[in-house]
Amino acid sequence: MSPVDLIVLIVYTLTVSSVILRAIRSLTDKLTIALDGDRLKESLEQQNLQEKVAVKVGFEKQYTPDALPKTLNLSVTNQSDQVIYVDWDSSAILKKGGRSRRTIRLTPYKSPDLSQAQAWSAIAPSSTLQEQITAEDALTPSKDNPEILEPAKPLIEVKGDPKDKKKDQEFKDFMAGKITLSFSMCLVIRATGAPVEANGDRLLPSGIQTYLLHCDFILKKSPWTDVVPW
Repeated sequence: MSPVDLIVLIVYTLTVSSVILRAIRSLTDKLTIALDGDRLKESLEQQNLQEKVAVKVGFEKQYTPDALPKTLNLSVTNQSDQVIYVDWDSSAILKKGGRSRRTIRLTPYKSPDLSQAQAWSAIAPSSTLQEQITAEDALTPSKDNPEILEPAKPLIEVKGDPKDKKKDQEFKDFMAGKITLSFSMCLVIRATGAPVEANGDRLLPSGIQTYLLHCDFILKKSPWTDVVPW
């Protein structure tokens, strides 16, 4: 092998290695979010709802630290023989550390009015409610129309802070795959009690029962080997 061939081989090897390393770095920025099924199951069982209510939250397959979800796609199935309701204003989306934020149900035909109470959503027996929701503080005025509010801030943030050593170290540990991060939702379900007799043959509900479902969402860094496209 001539000296020129050797130089070409070395340059080629370094170039290929650099491309591979950049590709691996891009893969290491991939994050996943999943609903903690065990925690939700425990919450349902504690309130004897495991056969009556099913809750699902949909997420994208992958995220990046700069593109985390601003909304949640919520699905609630009523498996009971009574109408149940979701009380949005009593529900909350919590940031890490416990900061509680009002849950806002988004509708495709109008902007949220934060000054007004939100109506409960009724779910008939054997039916499913599907809604897109967000936290109140994730909403900001639209650039095109300041009178319209739209979700613009992520429900969970992943970033360091050089001025806060604890927060900065947490970010580094997360990006190194050593720890996971989380946020949660407290979903309030209302249901009528079993009918009771009143005024002869007339049946009336025995009252409104309130249930609080805990939904925890786990954010973790994906190993690059888990997100290769082949």
